[in-house]
Amino acid sequence: MHVSLSGHADSVLREFAPRPAEEAAAGTAEPRYTTTVHVPADHPAGTYSCHPHLHGSTAEQIIGEMAGVIAVEGDVNEVPGIKAATDVVLCVSELKDGRVPAFTSRNWMANAPPVFTVNGTVNRTTALCPGEVQRWRLVAASAFTALRLTVVEHRSCRQPGRSR
Repeated sequence: MHVSLSGHADSVLREFAPRPAEEAAAGTAEPRYTTTVHVPADHPAGTYSCHPHLHGSTAEQIIGEMAGVIAVEGDVNEVPGIKAATDVVLCVSELKDGRVPAFTSRNWMANAPPVFTVNGTVNRTTALCPGEVQRWRLVAASAFTALRLTVVEHRSCRQPGRSR
């Protein structure tokens, strides 16, 4: 995205320090940080992803599901077919062996099977009924595996407001 890195923006130079060890031992809560992204009024419409950028930790943070979706609306949203479509946000993340791995040694994940989440739900499916139009805002927030999407026919289809 074409946004400013000033203030509390998403910047590769911004640090989010954890609580000091003595505070952790005392049970003090982790610090909370807020990121504010100011999107200019003339920014191109589209679906964008966001994730931490700390050098050396990006993959670890992405696989820990620290990624998200930013939808910027604009003139494309006024196209009749898009305006009428159901807007579906799908953020696909990857866990290795069903968990967030500890990045303590090289290549230990090479043979660990991936488990995918969609919006935080493991192996979620999304229904699309015959004749229905959906606009999918799809973000592949995977650090290791290329995604292969599959559309399969399923006999039961319930669409809100439509009788069977």
